[in-house]
Amino acid sequence: MAKYNTYIELSPHYESVVDIDSESRHPDMWQEYIVHEDMKGKSYAAIVLKHLFEDKVDSIRKFLSNQMLIQYRERFLSIREKGEFLVIWKSQATDIKSGIQLMMTMEDAIREKLKEKFGASAYYGKKSLVAAA
Repeated sequence: MAKYNTYIELSPHYESVVDIDSESRHPDMWQEYIVHEDMKGKSYAAIVLKHLFEDKVDSIRKFLSNQMLIQYRERFLSIREKGEFLVIWKSQATDIKSGIQLMMTMEDAIREKLKEKFGASAYYGKKSLVAAA
């Protein structure tokens, strides 16, 4: 009798539940994402999008060669070649109860990412919610 491994192959890095820490355990995990019709709102899909906007164009070209994505590849790459994007990742934000709290949380996350990327030369803008508070 044939065993499952005769028909399917499982990545040694497979994780049944993907979260932000999954990436630290396996940084190239996003390259193994299986593109499908129902990608909405999934952590794994969010990690893939993060990489598509942050990684070097050469790194994402291979992923965008997937049969389901090939029709979007050149258009997406032309957007990416216009410059860098600052991607902010925020998970588990269920404690946000108001629009003001959402805006403050977003600004705080953006400031943190700018500081991480640009250090002391980070520019936070002339006006901000944090400054106003």
